[in-house]
Amino acid sequence: MDKCETLDSGNVSEEKIKPRNTASGIPVKIVYTPEDIKDLDYTKELNDPGKYPFTRGLYASGYREFAWGQRPVLGYGLPEDTNKRIKYLLKYGMVSPGGLPSYSITMDMPTAFGYDSDDPRIAQWVGLSGPPCNSIKDMEATIEGIPLEGVYAGILGYAPPWRLAHYVAMADNRGVPRAKLTGAILGDSLHGRIGDGVHVFPPRACLRLIADTMKFIVEQVPNFRACDIQGYSSREAGCNAIQEVAFCISDAIEVINACLAIGLDIDAIASRITFFFAGYSDFFEEIAKFRAARKVWAQVMSQRFKAKKSGNLRMRFMVKTSASTLPAQHPLLNIARSNLQAVSAILGGANALFITAFDESYGSPTEQSARIALLSGKVLEHETGIADVTDPLGGSYYVEHLTREMEKAIWAYIEKIDAMGGYVTALENGYLQREIELANAQYSHDIDSGKKIWVGVNKYQPEKGEEYPVEVFRQDPVRVVKVMTNRLQRLRAERDNGRVKEVLAKLKEASLSGGHIVPIMVEASKAYCTVAEVYGVFKKVWGVDDQCLIPLQ
Repeated sequence: MDKCETLDSGNVSEEKIKPRNTASGIPVKIVYTPEDIKDLDYTKELNDPGKYPFTRGLYASGYREFAWGQRPVLGYGLPEDTNKRIKYLLKYGMVSPGGLPSYSITMDMPTAFGYDSDDPRIAQWVGLSGPPCNSIKDMEATIEGIPLEGVYAGILGYAPPWRLAHYVAMADNRGVPRAKLTGAILGDSLHGRIGDGVHVFPPRACLRLIADTMKFIVEQVPNFRACDIQGYSSREAGCNAIQEVAFCISDAIEVINACLAIGLDIDAIASRITFFFAGYSDFFEEIAKFRAARKVWAQVMSQRFKAKKSGNLRMRFMVKTSASTLPAQHPLLNIARSNLQAVSAILGGANALFITAFDESYGSPTEQSARIALLSGKVLEHETGIADVTDPLGGSYYVEHLTREMEKAIWAYIEKIDAMGGYVTALENGYLQREIELANAQYSHDIDSGKKIWVGVNKYQPEKGEEYPVEVFRQDPVRVVKVMTNRLQRLRAERDNGRVKEVLAKLKEASLSGGHIVPIMVEASKAYCTVAEVYGVFKKVWGVDDQCLIPLQ
């Protein structure tokens, strides 16, 4: 009797079949039945979409009124190059969750670490991962011809909020009321030690800058989201789905406590915090992850922080499909990978979605691959019926069981971090880093041993001559450095350098005394201060974090 006949006869017990786990290690049975969720309290644990604890989604209408926002994080070369790409993709439907035209711009590494483009130590990095943003003039060139009103601006800028200061200064210069600015800033640099390494200052200085930014936005820019808690980069660094959510929520708890400590009200800040998650390939675990994340966050906001408004219990999050799961081998298969990850994000109720281009393992996306990625989301929206029903997997025995297991595991991490003294303490003592290293080591072992199949990488590798020709996006950093150096020289010669010294001195005083920093950064933007000058003030006051991974060092 062969194996198939044995299985067909029903004589083989589940215990004799090789066990399986989700990517995060949660055991998975062969089949789930009503017995697995027999004690589930629908109203308490799930409830209808739009009702606490929001497990099934934030809004009763789901995606029928507004589909998920679709806006890739983009940027490369000169500010004008990025401006051209923004305008190109806006034609193909980049929108916010509310349906406004939208874009998200990144920056190059020198800007992120506080160096001007003419610093010879960082010449090789200028313009590679985003456009330089030395001064407000670069920000103006990046979004030239794009209105400030009626557009949802996604601004990638860690603490301090350099790009936000420019954006507000531009609005002031154009006579656009700050209250009419709409958008979000990725202001969370606390994750730098466990994520992409993009942070400059020690964690407690970063926390102060985040709280200061929140204060400014609450008081001055009421239609902006102030802090996008970053889970994507820590997931790409190796943490699993449970850790991704738990560490994000612990990070957000730390941010809220810092904001409350400077006198802000929970109901003024809660809705201004958003989350940025990764979309990975363990399809059902990812769906359960997003559902559990919403539920845990609603509990945190309701029970711990006593937020009074229902809207302030909602976790709003963007999902970017994983770049690290897209290998260079068989690159066109990455279109399938990214789209399946996108489907799991949609079924999990993502508010915004960025589908990663298939050629990201080679470098920045080409115009074609970026267009394919964006339009893939449009195919899902308009051709599949996936947006017709809110939480269509709600009630699935497996999905509900897995959501519960994810919730319990997330809470276990949050409570452990609480017991240590909070997220910053867990960063400082290396706990979060060690947990990610262990998870990453396990994942690498599973790939190397063949326990986990990665198509094209450890199995079904392309043979010689089978490789797909891929157009690699070419950049010329020498050209960018030359142009930006000339612009900086002209800027320094033409601006009022006396005013620059005055504003930088004011910024130093506020940094030392605990004063409000972001309004002075807006002044610095209007005075044409450069990123190296502003960051230079903070570096002298707070120093540079000993785990800061500055690429030039």
